[in-house]
Amino acid sequence: MIKRTYFIFIIILTLFAFGAAAVADTIVLKSGRVIEGEIVEETDALVAVEMETGTGFFSKEDIKSINKTRLDVARGKIVELTGDVEVLPKGETQWKAAEAGMGLDEGDRVRSGPDSKAVAIFANQLIIAVEQNSNVNLEKLQQSRRTGINAKVNLDGGQLWNDVGQLKSKRSKFYVETPQAVTGVRGTVFTVQVTPEATTKVAVVKGTVDVRTTGMMITPIKVAENTMTEVTPGEAPAAPQTISEEFLAQWNQYKGRFRMLRVGMLGGFLGLSPTQTLYVAAGIAVLIIVIAAVLVIRRRAA
Repeated sequence: MIKRTYFIFIIILTLFAFGAAAVADTIVLKSGRVIEGEIVEETDALVAVEMETGTGFFSKEDIKSINKTRLDVARGKIVELTGDVEVLPKGETQWKAAEAGMGLDEGDRVRSGPDSKAVAIFANQLIIAVEQNSNVNLEKLQQSRRTGINAKVNLDGGQLWNDVGQLKSKRSKFYVETPQAVTGVRGTVFTVQVTPEATTKVAVVKGTVDVRTTGMMITPIKVAENTMTEVTPGEAPAAPQTISEEFLAQWNQYKGRFRMLRVGMLGGFLGLSPTQTLYVAAGIAVLIIVIAAVLVIRRRAA
């Protein structure tokens, strides 16, 4: 009996290890060394890989082959918008006017005009708010039941607010890349802004974000809660400083809305719409109040 249990335990561990390896990108070096992790940046000269031990950089000249994993698509949906927002579906050349309820897929592009915004949710887990005058490429939107979401968006200009929430596992990842910087998170709320002066600003209101300069083989810096950093082309990220009042004011506008969306997304797991979820939550709250009142009355009567 003990041997049988031990054998089953070994099989389970083997399957788990195989599943973990199956979701990793693989790089084979000419020396024979095999690197497994998440490819977060690839240029003509180098490949940046996030591994368990940190971010590693490898020259294309030293690489024999690259194998990128492919998971299920983590589709998104626009839940609200104002002003002039357009979507360019992957493989098409004609921009389309965005509207609430419109689906978003991997490879789509989103752009917003002056005084225009859009908020979208992805895989019932990730919230992205596109600020005015922004141009976004949804480069990677993937997910699996075991590891959760694995996404990367490119912000060519403008600003994004991102609520990553509590990701499903340590293998769940979300990246935002700009011409100046790459940010990586596993569960946080932060904004990324590309200024007209070609500077990227990253501000964090919850959690921690790793930031490094695009195309540079440097260790990312950690930007903690209520701090921010700036990245200029070819320079290492500036030392984090206190978050600006401008970003805090923006977050105060989004905070309540993001919280409501989180409630709706929770109901999504039960097949409920956001409105239905709010009704259910309100009903449960009323029921708890009634039960508490009855208990108090009975206690006093006794």
